[in-house]
Amino acid sequence: MRIDCSAIELPEYPNHPNRLPFLGILGFTDSPSEAAPAGSRNHRVILTRQAALDALPSLVGMGICRSPDNDTHESQRKIGIITKAYLLGARIVVRGIIYASDCRVDVVALRKGKFGMSYEVADGKVIDMRASIWTLNKVHFKGAAVLLAEKAAYKKTRFWLASK
Repeated sequence: MRIDCSAIELPEYPNHPNRLPFLGILGFTDSPSEAAPAGSRNHRVILTRQAALDALPSLVGMGICRSPDNDTHESQRKIGIITKAYLLGARIVVRGIIYASDCRVDVVALRKGKFGMSYEVADGKVIDMRASIWTLNKVHFKGAAVLLAEKAAYKKTRFWLASK
């Protein structure tokens, strides 16, 4: 198994009141989504491994958003930041921080449900726009959303908060 990674390092600051670490499975490469993501004109999608690998650096430093209804993207409502992104097998894995003291209501909600993730992309290149399932061979990641796992395009995505 090969791990390809991109990251920024935050300075160590133990017990920072506004930095709550998270880990998430953002999506999967080379397999079709179970549902059509927003912006895909009702097409399920396949993100190629090479496209994800090439775009990993664009994930780092991007925001994590969450809508109060837990089922949509609300890109102007950031609750955290991605500090690390890597491929682990077919999984696109992200790590980062949630702004815990700024977003207390979100932290409480995120501890109560089974959450997944969804990526936000720009400038996606689709191999064949007539295909029933679109294959993306180039993207730029703009960020990610945390939402109920059942509402994500990839139902097996996950989101976990650190215990403290």
